[in-house]
This record gives sequence, C-alpha cells and structure tokens, in this order.
Amino acid sequence: KHRDYDAALVGWVTEFHIDDTDIFSCDKVDEPFQWVGYCNPKTEVLLDTLPKIVDRAQAKPLWDAYQRQIAQDQPYTILYFQERIEGVRDRLRNVHPDARGDFVGIKDWWILPSARRNAPTTH
Repeated sequence: KHRDYDAALVGWVTEFHIDDTDIFSCDKVDEPFQWVGYCNPKTEVLLDTLPKIVDRAQAKPLWDAYQRQIAQDQPYTILYFQERIEGVRDRLRNVHPDARGDFVGIKDWWILPSARRNAPTTH
C-alpha cells in the first residue's frame, strides 16, 4: 500500500483472455497487483467494456485505444518483449506450445514406447 520504492522489475506472461483489471483498474488501486497505483477513468471504461465484446473486429479499435492510453499514461515502462524460438525433439508427440508458455498441454504429451529411453529391445 505504501509503494515506498523507486523502481520494480517484473515480468508478465500473456494469457489468451486478457484482463488487466488487477493491474490497471481504479477499483483495485489498493489491491496487491496494483503496484503503481494507476487510475484513469478512460482506461476504466475500456477495461469494463472490452470483456463484453466477443467479435474481434469490433473489439480491435477499443484494444488499440486501450493500448494507446496505457502508452500515453505510462504506468509501466516496458523494456522489451522477448522473442523466442521453441524447439521440441521429434520423439515427443502432441506438443503445441503457444503464447501462454512452454508447458501448455503437458498432460497431453507422449512418447512412443519404442522411442523411450529404457524401451525393451527385441532380439
């Protein structure tokens, strides 16, 4: 609550359903993830409206306005966006990493029995 610091370095992981109310909503200004105490009524209207719009083409101009407002107010200074190359050995099957991280769907990964390290050998 006191925000008695000069700077903080944080990292974010993107989800497919973006909801920034925890970090940018006026209603959450004293909550744990509102480190910067950001509150802007223009942003608040967009945060309330965006989750209600299903059509991507209809939502795009509002997302653009939201991003412009955050960039203008600059509650955070974005240092970089990490670009990464993902690689998976071909013996591991059903791997489909996405923006949420490396281990999305790990419960569905599998290896053919014949490709496993201690696979039984046939003579």
